[in-house]
Amino acid sequence: MTQSAHHLLPPNTKREKQLKHSFQGTLLAAFVSLMILFTAATGCIIEEEDERKTDEFVYYMASAPRTLDPAVAYDDVSLNIINNLYERLATYQSETSSNLVMQIAKSTRTESDASYIYHMRDDVKFASGRVITAEDVEYSIARVLTMAQPPSWMLSQVLNESGIITGDFNLDGIEDVKFQLESPYAGFPHVIAFSVCSIVDKEIVEANGGVRSGQKNTWMAHHSAGSGPFKVKEWVEGSSEVVMTRNGNYQEGWSGKHLKEIKFKVEESETIRLKAIQGDNADMADIPLSLLKNLSDETSVRPDIRNTMSVVFIGFNTEEAPFDDLDVRKAFSFAFNYNDMINNILEDTYGERLHGPIPEGVLGYSDNLDNRFYFDPGNAIEHFEAAGYTIEDNKVTDFDDLTFKIPSNTSVAGRIMLQLRDNLAELGITIDIEFIGFEEYTEGIQDGDFPIFLAGWSADYADPDDFVYPLLHSESSNLSISNLARYINGSVDELIDEGKEELSPSDRKVIYKEIQNAVNGDVPYIWLYQPKAVSVLKSDVSGFNKHPILGTNFYEINIVT
Repeated sequence: MTQSAHHLLPPNTKREKQLKHSFQGTLLAAFVSLMILFTAATGCIIEEEDERKTDEFVYYMASAPRTLDPAVAYDDVSLNIINNLYERLATYQSETSSNLVMQIAKSTRTESDASYIYHMRDDVKFASGRVITAEDVEYSIARVLTMAQPPSWMLSQVLNESGIITGDFNLDGIEDVKFQLESPYAGFPHVIAFSVCSIVDKEIVEANGGVRSGQKNTWMAHHSAGSGPFKVKEWVEGSSEVVMTRNGNYQEGWSGKHLKEIKFKVEESETIRLKAIQGDNADMADIPLSLLKNLSDETSVRPDIRNTMSVVFIGFNTEEAPFDDLDVRKAFSFAFNYNDMINNILEDTYGERLHGPIPEGVLGYSDNLDNRFYFDPGNAIEHFEAAGYTIEDNKVTDFDDLTFKIPSNTSVAGRIMLQLRDNLAELGITIDIEFIGFEEYTEGIQDGDFPIFLAGWSADYADPDDFVYPLLHSESSNLSISNLARYINGSVDELIDEGKEELSPSDRKVIYKEIQNAVNGDVPYIWLYQPKAVSVLKSDVSGFNKHPILGTNFYEINIVT
């Protein structure tokens, strides 16, 4: 889920048409939410507040949201806000990423393997006070398909506008919604729970720009038209502060202790963010791992560590030398010291070793794959020799010059690539290092400029296809932000297609284990770890929950006095 990028469009086949828009958000969000890479320690002076307020919540963020329109947003920062402004037909139950519960709908049923009916409630209101109807649902989903912005691929791969049908399907006098898919898709119920399927107030959207084919709605980018617990109070374009306030018509009500207002303050300087959470200016702040030690003696501050549904990996451009050679890719996989990464860089706390593209918590995850990556310098030398390189005294003597471009030497990404450089140096291979800006780094990955790179992928929805299709299917190999390795394997393609349409969970597990074993044999990526999400909070903040897909539920938060 994760920020913007450009991509190359592949030829116009049916499955390729579904990818008319990129998977751009997922990659970069992995960096923003999992690594908070780096920022310059410059900025403004923090003004001390007279008294800490218990009904306001101030969050100092490292980067700004890009949009508040759920049909457009594809970065974690934007989605974290959007999921508090809007609701969907279904959502995830509590902290789970597998169990779905109804939200705007009251129940759901399947009419066939490719047909889903959602029976509507008649008591859920938008912030405007208008009751949500099946017409609003049809409008909201059709709007996503018509606007055709990056996250729309999740729907367009199996659904077109003619497949959205309203009618009283259980004869209770309330109009319902049916989705008639073009083919079976096991992940569809989870797609419905993603932010792109947020239900918007048709009347408000139509009064403020409406829907235009292939275009964004400027008004919706900075306002809200949903039924979530909060609504946008203020976000002026170019402003470094977004303010949410209570939606008085929220279906769960406001009895008990809840926040009245949430302020999202954007501050690039990690030093200033640190000072804000140490003082009384912030209730929550984005603090990089390298600065967490500065808070170890702070009794008023606590770190909150949660699981994610993300993967971090080293990738190779398999179309370009030297990584078009399988033996070179295998040699690099044996050269890297995975335990040192977990123990030293992640401090045995901030990530778990991962052996495939599917993270723990998603169907198909396996920690006992037949093909696994492990540290073995001797095996690395054997593969370098098999690739045609000269070996003397267990060292490579003629490996061509190679440069690692990294965003900073203190970021998680930078430290991992520096470790790989040091591991390779022990085998006689000299790697040059070039430090570049974060934007240049991400653009270089997207454009295929780097023969080797470190990247991440965050779940859009809790289904294995959301990982294997964009990262591994050849149809996405020309999309600069999805199949970054330009990996092509026809047998793997067939397995991925089979896994998409197979509805039996047990059968799907078998398919995805076979996919991961086959891919690991080809080494287009070296799977590194599943990161933890670290949030830094004031100790008196209660009710905090960061869902691995939905982000922070600010409705549940209160400040204990």
